[in-house]
Amino acid sequence: MRLSLLALAVALAVPASAQIAVGDTPVVLDFNAFRGTGFAPTPAAGQLDSDNFDVIGDAGPAANRASTFGDTQADGAFARGASTGGVTAEGVYAFETAAGDFALGIQPTTSFFGPGSSGGSGGYIHVRYQNATNRTLTAVEVRGEAKILNNGARSTSIGVSLVPDVVVTNGQEVSRGPSGSVVLRIDTPGAATQAGWATQPFSATVTASRDANGNSVPLEISPGENFYVRVFVSDNPDGPTSGDRDEFGIDNLSVVAASGVSTETGAGAGGVTVRPVYPNPVASSASARVAVTTPAAERVSVRVFDAVGRLVATAYDGPTAAGAETVVALPSALAPGTYLVRVTGETFAQNRLVTVVR
Repeated sequence: MRLSLLALAVALAVPASAQIAVGDTPVVLDFNAFRGTGFAPTPAAGQLDSDNFDVIGDAGPAANRASTFGDTQADGAFARGASTGGVTAEGVYAFETAAGDFALGIQPTTSFFGPGSSGGSGGYIHVRYQNATNRTLTAVEVRGEAKILNNGARSTSIGVSLVPDVVVTNGQEVSRGPSGSVVLRIDTPGAATQAGWATQPFSATVTASRDANGNSVPLEISPGENFYVRVFVSDNPDGPTSGDRDEFGIDNLSVVAASGVSTETGAGAGGVTVRPVYPNPVASSASARVAVTTPAAERVSVRVFDAVGRLVATAYDGPTAAGAETVVALPSALAPGTYLVRVTGETFAQNRLVTVVR
């Protein structure tokens, strides 16, 4: 999983990234300040923060809407404005589903959130969160509302899931393997009803995800680590295949830490020991070190991530000797800031922090 820092960085009085912090109090996104005017890393009034939101109009093999976290998308399909519904142009809207109540919305077309089976190509909305607790989260509660305007003759598949990682492939963010944590999956009726906006609540406590091979694995989100809520939408392959597509929105999205375990600071399971990084803080011209001891020989990797979850360097990827301390030098010449050092082996995974100063 890509890693990032928030609460721990704040505690150390260094700049932190802007992702949505998740703790023991629910974080609720109601989108009432959104007016459909796009995305930017420093959002203007009516925009959403692109450090936290990403929209992939077509996530299939012929993806035609390159977008990434942190970019600026303030016109065209990404900024269609506010509407009460009944639109025809493809794109992102702020749909006013009731008086004064706005949702992050999409009007799908053939080339935008249209093709593919549910959870397949179609399109995605990603909302990026961070674990701001000092615990490894083993359960996360996700709640919200899907808003649906059934004014099209096609049937639309809509789903929401928790995705433990997102990677970039050919300019598109895609999940690293399928998600086993779907909290909503519905198909809209094929016949248009024009009965106004309908609300479909959803709620689930996620305790597992899937690895790159599709195997179910327990959910583990380390302190400071990024994770994502994905809204995926496409045509329903079992429904009508002609006519206009329904409009949809996501609203009152709520994420909260449901349970977790304390972060290890010394000896780990099975007698593994990962010492704190030293020296810490470290000058940007110098190299800090981290030491790991495993009771049996195993392959270990030491990776360094910056405050927005980007992999900076792999400092070590190799074997350890049984019972012997392996000392790994971290890269020098890092920019000032706080970094997360992820030490993983065949039997363990632990995190350490290092602060780089001028």
